[in-house]
Amino acid sequence: MIDPRLNHLYQALTHKADTVQHEFGAVGDALQALGRKLVNTPSGETGPLREEQASLRERQLALAAEINVWRDRARAVLRQRDEAALQAFMDELAAAGDAEVAGAVAATRVADAFMNMPTAPAWPKTTRRWPNWKPAWPTPIRL
Repeated sequence: MIDPRLNHLYQALTHKADTVQHEFGAVGDALQALGRKLVNTPSGETGPLREEQASLRERQLALAAEINVWRDRARAVLRQRDEAALQAFMDELAAAGDAEVAGAVAATRVADAFMNMPTAPAWPKTTRRWPNWKPAWPTPIRL
């Protein structure tokens, strides 16, 4: 179960991983299209296409590693052992360079600060703010 105050941060991290995974799928589609193009290209003219294919495969490997990093970070949010470790982890996330995640860290900290605010003093049990207060002059009677 997710701590409610960390839910927004967890969702931002999983959304980031999903966004990168979507990009991974787009690179995979480009690789498939390039593979079909390679089949229809004469063997002497495949050099540039092979280079592009290698570049796309490298990009796909880098995206796979990035997906794993964001998924690991999302799981790590749930496994912090104490408040100090959580704050250090949120510092690390804020420095990760992603605007959405940094915004989620800031929102989590604001919500956390709001929840930890001291409560306002209770009002006196009287119905008036100053129970002994009387007007300095009599109240005029209006007809």
